Amino acid sequence: MAKKLNDSTSIGYCQHLIGWSYYIEDREIDSSYIFLHRSIKTLRKINDTKKLSDVLISLASLQYFKCDYSSSISNLLSASNILQKLPKDDIVNSQLTTNLYAILALNSGALKDFDKAVEYYQKALKINKKVRDPKKIIQVKNNYNLKDSNYLDIKINLAEVYKEKQDYVSAISIYNELLYEKSIYNSKNLLNNDPLSYIAVLNNLAYNKFLSKNYDKKSISQLFSKAYQLADSLNVSYMIAASGNDISEFYASINKADSAKILAKRSYVIGKQIKNYNEVSRALLMLSKLESGGKGKEYLYEHIKLNDSLLDVERNTRDKFARIKFETNEYIDENKKLAVQNILIVVIALIIILIIVLVGIVRIQITKNEKLELEKEQQQINEEIYRLMLRQQSKIEEGILQERFRISEELHDGVINKLVGSRLGIEFLSLEETEDVRDSYNFYLKKIQNAEKDIRDLSHGLRNSKLDDNKDFITLLNIYLDEQNKIYDINCQIHQENYIEWPEINDQIKINLFRVLQEAMHNIMKHAKASLVNINFAYKLGEVCMTITDNGSGFNTATNESTGIGLKNIASRVNKLGGVFHVDSKLKQGTTLTVQIPVGN
Repeated sequence: MAKKLNDSTSIGYCQHLIGWSYYIEDREIDSSYIFLHRSIKTLRKINDTKKLSDVLISLASLQYFKCDYSSSISNLLSASNILQKLPKDDIVNSQLTTNLYAILALNSGALKDFDKAVEYYQKALKINKKVRDPKKIIQVKNNYNLKDSNYLDIKINLAEVYKEKQDYVSAISIYNELLYEKSIYNSKNLLNNDPLSYIAVLNNLAYNKFLSKNYDKKSISQLFSKAYQLADSLNVSYMIAASGNDISEFYASINKADSAKILAKRSYVIGKQIKNYNEVSRALLMLSKLESGGKGKEYLYEHIKLNDSLLDVERNTRDKFARIKFETNEYIDENKKLAVQNILIVVIALIIILIIVLVGIVRIQITKNEKLELEKEQQQINEEIYRLMLRQQSKIEEGILQERFRISEELHDGVINKLVGSRLGIEFLSLEETEDVRDSYNFYLKKIQNAEKDIRDLSHGLRNSKLDDNKDFITLLNIYLDEQNKIYDINCQIHQENYIEWPEINDQIKINLFRVLQEAMHNIMKHAKASLVNINFAYKLGEVCMTITDNGSGFNTATNESTGIGLKNIASRVNKLGGVFHVDSKLKQGTTLTVQIPVGN
């Protein structure tokens, strides 16, 4: 009828009532959730904030009882923002008291935030006092007006929060106030007007006294018995199950195991009949403690299995609510549900595959790191061996050079001097002989002079005479570079900025310059892959400067690439001669190597 009249206010109100009716009958919770969401959407369109707050609280109540506590709190806070802006009449205050703050407190208690739950209940009590005329509130619970009924519910729930906080003194104080103090809630009025609340107060008072361990067992037993008998006489199944479990705990503590077992078994049966699985779980746990041997284990396993099932139901319900929240006004058909399930399966499968891949990558990376560590250690060992070989080779070269110098000195100072002396003697004798004799002497003198020259050349050769002039040193370098050009197809060129007196430069300097060039060319061929190399010599301020520039790939001098064994060897040679060594390189921009050595060394 509302749809025919296109009355949005009535449509939203009816959607609320339909959703609520599904909920209070505890059937088709999905339908309840869908209709409540439709009502919220409709009321928001017409900006009917008052009715919107009612629906938000109804939805929050549904979410609380289905254990979706976070969503419930979110909707309650939205309703609170609306109600705080409305004029504070009795109906608004009652709504804040009965529903909003009370359900907020229930959610907080379920989330174990007991201090917050106490705070919300105290706010509810404070607002409930502001209700001036209870007759304006149409709803009546039992034989109390709603203001008094709200007070009773809040007090009982507040006492239960104190119990969860283990503040049993505060809980007992509240139950004593409801039973024994002079008020509308004294025991006679409470029993007559609201027997179920009376049973709850009796039972909870006994249970809190039992937990506090500061009261006599006789009074606790009397309270429990009275509450249980009343619940049994009224046939209130959920009260029988709950009270039976409480009394069972009490009897077990005073060594009445048989009575405790009977009560726990009855609570187990009744709990299953009314589908109150929390009480079933409590009964199973108690029976697992009371029964010995295999029977006790069976009860324990069933308790664990039931708790796992309850947790699964809670999770599934929250997931279901989350999906329904984003649904349209029409029901989602089975194909869409299957599609969502398939997407979830695919996503989970992808996540599992991703995890497997990541684990594999991590394992590969660990293996690579271990391999790199081994290679690094091997490289360090190789470098050390290479340095030892260089030192050994240097010593051998030094010994050979010294031996050559010794032989040179022996030839120059010994043999040549003897030959010179003999030649001079023969020349002197030739002055007194005839012309034929002198001719023979002259012939042999030339032979001796040629021998002198050969020995002198040999002596100079042993002393590296081929590096004693400018032409021979540069020629030696050109011969070496020509060989490199042929082997590696690379263009190498030598330049001199100014004239250098190579014969005046120490042989050790020239030999080490040659070795540095060899090492640099080795690095260029192996790493740089250059096509052009320029070698430039200059003599400045008593120093020989050699610059080697290539057009190769270059490298980053800030990383370990600039500390290879080849460059270390070059640096070692230059440092021994008191020189300076510098490398300038950038990726894809070539490399320039500069060596400066004082000629005095």
